[in-house]
Amino acid sequence: PSRDGTFSEAEVIYQDHLDTLTHAMMTDDFDLFRSRMGLPHNVRTQNAEFWVEDFVKMKFMFKEVLSSMAVGGVSKMIRLVKHADFDGEASIIGMHETHKFDRTTYLARPYLNRLRLERHEDGIWRETHCANAIELHGKKFGLARTNPNKTTVPALGTVSERTEND
Repeated sequence: PSRDGTFSEAEVIYQDHLDTLTHAMMTDDFDLFRSRMGLPHNVRTQNAEFWVEDFVKMKFMFKEVLSSMAVGGVSKMIRLVKHADFDGEASIIGMHETHKFDRTTYLARPYLNRLRLERHEDGIWRETHCANAIELHGKKFGLARTNPNKTTVPALGTVSERTEND
């Protein structure tokens, strides 16, 4: 959002994407989740990188994340755009902050993420890249944790490193 609290067109599209995927995760709706994801999909964390090349792997990752959230007691998740900009006519790159709660209690400190969204031929914006300020443990996405000593988000595509102060 700008200093006056208004959102650019790219930020509105980005926040809609976040809201849709958050709803899909909180309601275990893989079909909705899948409808907003592009393949291949690149995932980066502070200590790992991998590609999801088909929807079978995507569903495995989705279920793993949901399982981790359930074990961790996550009953509510809020993801808020910090900034997003068009990178050409059919691409948006942005950053957001993720907040996870057990009802009204924070479960961990909020952490930063960045996404690349691409507009496909059907006009739908789909996520093709994500970078998260978390570390994977055991090489499983569901075992991700924030590291209080690291606050930068891994680079995403051509986006330069940014800190939470940007």
